Amino acid sequence: YLTLPLAVSGHGYMSCPATTYIDPSTATTYIYRVDANTIFPGLKWNDSPQKNSDQLTQKINQGQFPDLKSCTNKYVTGCPHNDLSKSIDANQLSTFQWQNDQEMKGFIPSHEGPCEIWIDSKRIFNNSNCARTYTAYPASVSIDYSICKGTCQFEFYWLAMHESMWQIYKACAIITRSSEYNKKKKLE
Repeated sequence: YLTLPLAVSGHGYMSCPATTYIDPSTATTYIYRVDANTIFPGLKWNDSPQKNSDQLTQKINQGQFPDLKSCTNKYVTGCPHNDLSKSIDANQLSTFQWQNDQEMKGFIPSHEGPCEIWIDSKRIFNNSNCARTYTAYPASVSIDYSICKGTCQFEFYWLAMHESMWQIYKACAIITRSSEYNKKKKLE
């Protein structure tokens, strides 16, 4: 389980699956910042968070920007904030959750931008503006964990675009689903 310090100044953490953070003080921080002007020179990236996110969505739809996993992995190796030595039983899980306990929010509203969820090499969820779409506390997304057969790596990616120095968030967990549970669910 995640143990957070009493005063957290950050942006949120992955609470379901309940990943373990190596250093709890890094649980709510972005993992890397990248200058949008180096990716898309000549475009304005210091507009409103929604306009920045909408502009990136256009680039994605035009095939000018890869998935978040590919983009993030250019700058971040592995899952440096998470302890992947223990697995999380995902047999009973049906959602992904992100939350900021200090502000009692899921995604910070000003940090608009896309997010994705992957299980191993398969993208199972994406949204062009998670902070605008998922406003509950915690932010909760329905996920079909059945793609995982045995042991898998669960990865969450989020790009906060409230300024031209985009903040990259990445959280990971090792999840397991037993074959007996998968067979039982098929019979129901």
